[in-house]
Amino acid sequence: MSNGGRDRVVTGGARRPKISATLRLPGEASQSFHRHVDRNIKQAEDAGAFADLLGSGQALEIHDTDLSEEIRAPFRVLANAGLAPYWVALAGEIERRVGDLRGAREAHKRHMRAARNHAMAYAADSFKARFRTTGRAHAIARLPLGAEVAATNPLTARFHTIAPAGALRPKFLPHAELRAIDAIWPWPDPGDESA
Repeated sequence: MSNGGRDRVVTGGARRPKISATLRLPGEASQSFHRHVDRNIKQAEDAGAFADLLGSGQALEIHDTDLSEEIRAPFRVLANAGLAPYWVALAGEIERRVGDLRGAREAHKRHMRAARNHAMAYAADSFKARFRTTGRAHAIARLPLGAEVAATNPLTARFHTIAPAGALRPKFLPHAELRAIDAIWPWPDPGDESA
């Protein structure tokens, strides 16, 4: 028996909502799982498994019947006007900031690798001075990168408070971003060009 989508468990005459747990995999396991699913879908698509599906190649008709009427009407007005809810725009801003941050981090990594190669080309007495200078350059370059991480973090917190439960969450972990920035210096092993 269904009562508004909430299953009830009856124990001793008391009615309590049934708790359903959603599987949440930790970072790397989740990404590995998603890559596995994407790969399987791509293989099935390449094999033509989806070619003869009903409605293939036609636009989807998406119905918003899962939303309550009080939420459905404003979303419909926004969609008809070509606008998005605030949380959608906020997710786009977060993605843009994270992309810019990662691009700047990669540029800094390339710069530090070039500085490492340049310092290693000189004699040992000159190497110490160049090592210190490069370390100071990294500390100076880290300031705006760290500031961007700090500025993006409240946006993600705001997103998580206003976005509906089923909304796709931006992938931004401030501590992981700072660790990636800090891993650039002291420079990685010269034989490790992936770092």
